Amino acid sequence: MTDEEIMNDFIESVSYVGDVRDWRDEPLTEESEDEPEGDGAESFTCLHCGIRRYHLPGQHDQCDHSITGECIEQEATREGPRAPLFHAERQIAGIKVQETAIAFDADGKELLHKKGEQSSVSFTPAETAKLKNAIFTHNHPSARGFSNPDLYYASQANVSEMRAVGTHAKEGKITYVIKRPKEGWPKSDEMWDKILYWDRRLRSRLVPLLNAGRITDDGASRAHGYALAALIAKDIGAEYRAIRIRPHGTR
Repeated sequence: MTDEEIMNDFIESVSYVGDVRDWRDEPLTEESEDEPEGDGAESFTCLHCGIRRYHLPGQHDQCDHSITGECIEQEATREGPRAPLFHAERQIAGIKVQETAIAFDADGKELLHKKGEQSSVSFTPAETAKLKNAIFTHNHPSARGFSNPDLYYASQANVSEMRAVGTHAKEGKITYVIKRPKEGWPKSDEMWDKILYWDRRLRSRLVPLLNAGRITDDGASRAHGYALAALIAKDIGAEYRAIRIRPHGTR
């Protein structure tokens, strides 16, 4: 996908914030759960563990091991190293009054837990030093995607994974994930230059649409947040996803 296609995709369809694929037409594995009671139950294969599952129409097509639906591979008891991360995200995803940041090491040990303001959390140099190679997650009360400071801080702190979770009134629960590139994050100054470059390009497209009343403030912010991270990820070779867990009864 070209840079222009990425921008067009998320500007012209600002209600789309996830990459949850429909796996119901994929081959199903032999292992399965019991089919739930009720008319219209549908089968699907979990995106992460490949196990056959069932749900009622309108529910998401991933295992519900975490707020994202990310499957804790081989961890049916939910006691593996990423279980504390997923538990923490469940606790903070619906908070609307302030941001809360939590970080874990690869073994699931909590490294940091800090509450901030409604739209930000500040860190001391000592706290930032603790975050090297950490999995860093925080909530966004707006449920919008990564901010410019989020992406910059991922590079500055050299985290292995930057995550943001939130609950949108219409879209449901959303988790944004960007992982450190194999070659590492760009240096902080270089990262900030890239962020500003793509930010300016996106704003030049969004502001006229916003001024003309063709998109809402919320739609423009969500389109900006998703497209900015997608463009940055493409630029630096990082893996990026936004995962939407749709509310029951929606499609």
